[in-house]
Amino acid sequence: TTFTGQDGLSQSVVIAMAQGPQGYLWIGTQAGLNRFGGQGFEVFDVAEGLSDPRVQALLSVPNVGLLVGTQHGLDILRDGRFEPFGAPRGLKPGRIYRLVQTSDGTIWCGTEHGLAQLKRGRFIYFDGIQTEVRGVLAARDGSLWGTSSGVGLWHIKNGRLRQIEGPPKVGLPALAEGPA
Repeated sequence: TTFTGQDGLSQSVVIAMAQGPQGYLWIGTQAGLNRFGGQGFEVFDVAEGLSDPRVQALLSVPNVGLLVGTQHGLDILRDGRFEPFGAPRGLKPGRIYRLVQTSDGTIWCGTEHGLAQLKRGRFIYFDGIQTEVRGVLAARDGSLWGTSSGVGLWHIKNGRLRQIEGPPKVGLPALAEGPA
C-alpha cells in the first residue's frame, strides 16, 4: 500500500519512522509528524507544540516517550503533549539527524554539532566528533557506528573512538547491520 497527501499524510517524502508503544506508526516528514493507526493519519506540527515541522529523526523510548528530532532541536511527545527535550538538557540548538538507543539504554543523537549522548539527564558531546553526524547505528554488540563530515566512518566501543580508514570522509545518512 502506498500513502500520499491525498490519504492525509502531511507530505509524500518520508524522512523518519518509529513505532510507538501503543502500536501507532509515527512518520516524520518535512511538513510535520504523522501518526498512523491503521485507519488514517493525524498530523502534528507547530500548532500542536512541535518546535519545527521538519522532522528528521524519531525514537520511541519505553516509559519515556517519543523523541522527535527536528531541524531546530529535540522535542519529546509524552502524555499527549510536546515539550522541548534537548535544550533543557544541554543539547545545542540545530538539526538532529539521527536518534538511536544502545543495548545499555543510552540515547545518542547525531546532530549538526557532533555526537551527543544522554548521561544522567544531560547531553554530553563525544570528544573527537565535533562535525555534522548524519548516520548512527546502534550495533547488536552495544557499540556505535557512525559517519561524519570530515571524519568519515567511525566506531565507538567501550568509550573508545576508532576512525575507519578507507571510506570517503563524508556523512552518509544511513547505516545498517547485516544478519547475525
